Amino acid sequence: MKNLPEERLSTIGKLIEVTREEKRNKSQNKYTMKSFVEGICTVNTLKRIEAGEIARIEDVYVELLDKLNLKLGYFPAVDDAILELMDPLYEAIEYYRVEDISKYCGMGLRVLGKVKNYVYYSELYDLLLATKEYFEEAKIISLSKMERFRNEYTLFDEKYHSLFKIMVFYRGQAEAHNDPKLFETIVEEFQLLSSSSVMENILGLNYCIIFKKYITFRDKVNALENELEYRKNYVRLLDLYAYIIFAYIKIENQSNEEYLKKADNLISENPIPNAKIMYFYSNVAAALHEIKLYKEALAYYERMVEVTEHNKLWIPALICMAHCQRMLELEVHIPFVEEEKQSSYSKLIQLAYKYFVAKSVKPFAKSNFILKEIAPNLVENVMITIFRDEMNLIANEMNAYKGIYLFDEIIKNNRNDN
Repeated sequence: MKNLPEERLSTIGKLIEVTREEKRNKSQNKYTMKSFVEGICTVNTLKRIEAGEIARIEDVYVELLDKLNLKLGYFPAVDDAILELMDPLYEAIEYYRVEDISKYCGMGLRVLGKVKNYVYYSELYDLLLATKEYFEEAKIISLSKMERFRNEYTLFDEKYHSLFKIMVFYRGQAEAHNDPKLFETIVEEFQLLSSSSVMENILGLNYCIIFKKYITFRDKVNALENELEYRKNYVRLLDLYAYIIFAYIKIENQSNEEYLKKADNLISENPIPNAKIMYFYSNVAAALHEIKLYKEALAYYERMVEVTEHNKLWIPALICMAHCQRMLELEVHIPFVEEEKQSSYSKLIQLAYKYFVAKSVKPFAKSNFILKEIAPNLVENVMITIFRDEMNLIANEMNAYKGIYLFDEIIKNNRNDN
C-alpha cells in the first residue's frame, strides 16, 4: 500500500464490518455481504478484509468505503495531535474540570473536522463529540451509538479506550432499570472492577451500589479514598462520599453522620463546582427519601435547590422534594420549571410535576387526575410509592377510600403487562 500502514488497514477493514453491520441491522438489504460487494470483490475477499487481513489492491477499500459514504486516508499529523490531547483530557475528566474538557474536546473536534469524512477519523470525531456533549449537557449517547462504541473501542489506540468505556458506561447505567443484564455485561466487558484508573474505579463503585455488591464496594472504597486525598482530587472525593453515604443508608437504613460531616467540610473548604455539589445533595436526598426519612431528605433537597441554576434543576428530584413536603404535612413549595425544560422529560415526569405545582385543586379532581393520567404510566417503585401516598392523603381528606383500591388495581395491571 502506498501510504497506509498495514496495522491501520487492518483496523479499517474491521471498521468496515462495524459500519456495514450497523447499517444492515437497520434493514437496509444493500448492506448484506452479497449486495455490498457487488461489482467490487468477492464475498470471501470482504470476509478477509473485515477480519483484518490486508487486501492486495487499495482500490477495494476505496470502493467499499464509498458505499458507506466514507473515504480512505491516513493523516499521521492528525493522529499525533489527537493523541497528544488525551492525557490532558483525561486529567480534566478525572478532576471534573468541565471548561477544560470542553476546551480539549473542542480542539480535537476542530482538527478532526477537516477529516471527519474519512474512516477511523469519523469514529474519533463521534467519540470526542459524545464526550463534549456529556460533560457540557449531561447528554448520553443513544443505544445504537453505545453498541457501535462497544464494537469499536478495541480497534483504536489504547489511549482512547477509557473514553469509549466512560461513554458506554453512562448509557448502560441509564438502562440499568430496564436491562440490568446489559449494564452488568458492560462492567464485566470493560473490567471496571479491576481497573487501575481512578475514573474507571469510580464507575465501578456506581455499579456496586446499583447491584448491591457491598463487599466489593467496601474493599475498593478505602484505597480510593486515600488515593483521592493524596491527589487532592476533592471533586471526585465528594463523589466517593456520596457513594459511601448511599451504601450506608441502603445497608444500615440510616444516615452516616461521619461522612455527611466530611462532605460538608469538603464543600465548605474547597472550590467544588456547583454542579457536583448539586449531584451530591440530590443523591443523598434520594437515598434518604427512599428509606422514608422525609425531614432529612427535604433538608438536602432544599440545599440542592439553593446551589442549582434554575434552568438546570432536575425535575424528578423536585417531584421527590414535593413528596417529602406532603408527607411532612407541609405546603408543596418547589421551583417552577419552564415548559420547554419540562418537555425534555417523559410523559410521566411531566404529568407528575404538573400535579405537584398545580394550586387550589379539589381533592376529587386530584384523585381523578392520578387515576386517569398518572397511574396508567406507573411502573417504577419510587413513583408508585409517591402516588399511592397521595391517594392515601386524598382519601383521608375526602373520607372515601375507593380510589386507593382503584389505584392498586391499575398498578397490578401495569405490572402484569410488563
